[in-house]
Amino acid sequence: MVSKREIRKQRTARVQAERAADRAGGRQRRRKQRTKAIVAAVLAMMMILPLAAGLITVFTGGSTSSSTVTSTLPVTTTTIPPFVDPAATVAAPVPCPAFDGTEQRATSFGGPPPMCIDPALNYTAEVVTDMGTVVLSIDPSLDTEAANLFVVMANYRYFEGLPIFTSAIDGPAVTGDAGSIDPGFAVQATSAVAPDGSDSPYQVGSVVMAADQSRTINTRFAIVTTQAVADALASNPVNPVIGTVTSGLDVVTSIVEDQAAVLTSATDLVAWLDNAIRIRSVTVTSSAG
Repeated sequence: MVSKREIRKQRTARVQAERAADRAGGRQRRRKQRTKAIVAAVLAMMMILPLAAGLITVFTGGSTSSSTVTSTLPVTTTTIPPFVDPAATVAAPVPCPAFDGTEQRATSFGGPPPMCIDPALNYTAEVVTDMGTVVLSIDPSLDTEAANLFVVMANYRYFEGLPIFTSAIDGPAVTGDAGSIDPGFAVQATSAVAPDGSDSPYQVGSVVMAADQSRTINTRFAIVTTQAVADALASNPVNPVIGTVTSGLDVVTSIVEDQAAVLTSATDLVAWLDNAIRIRSVTVTSSAG
């Protein structure tokens, strides 16, 4: 005769087996979903950064870097709301900002900024977001013009309050666009076109400036979050690398996996902005290389 204790053990074993089967099935479903997301991310990355189309075209706010590219989203630039409250306009010739965090916040400029960084120094950017802090190492030797632009915009506090977005889970974390607020300039990246294949500079954690096919950049930067995205960039290597994530890559990953960062339709802009994950501050320090 089977004891009550043995019956309870058998029942417990069955429940555990059923739960294990459910978890295994869930993992399989998640793997399938993740595979689909990676494929979508590759396609999105080919559209977002190297080709300066899709979301990037829609969010130019009148910038010259992608004005000749046809948007893939059904919206014109005149309908795009600003992603942040407008701040000061810096008249031309644009001066170098204060590098001590005291500069007045600015969102539009009378022209491109001058060379303000020392190419012999390395720069560290502490990016505080709603989801946590990400630390970037910015190396001017990778692309002096692109690195200068990032550091100058950070010190003009341009990135404060900007949303972080991705067009697909596991895609890049993209930010640096003020929506319908035109930054007023675009600059040319200075590094040679990066090779692809095994020598590709694009890695998980790479920080790149978004460029069009002529390698023109303005204020948008992105962090590569998966190898699939890195491979997509390497296949059309127009986006200059300016550094890498030294800590907080898990924060970036959690952001792109959050539905609040996913924007797939221009019609969702207003609702997306209401729940967007945003940059709160970017603090840049320098050190000898």
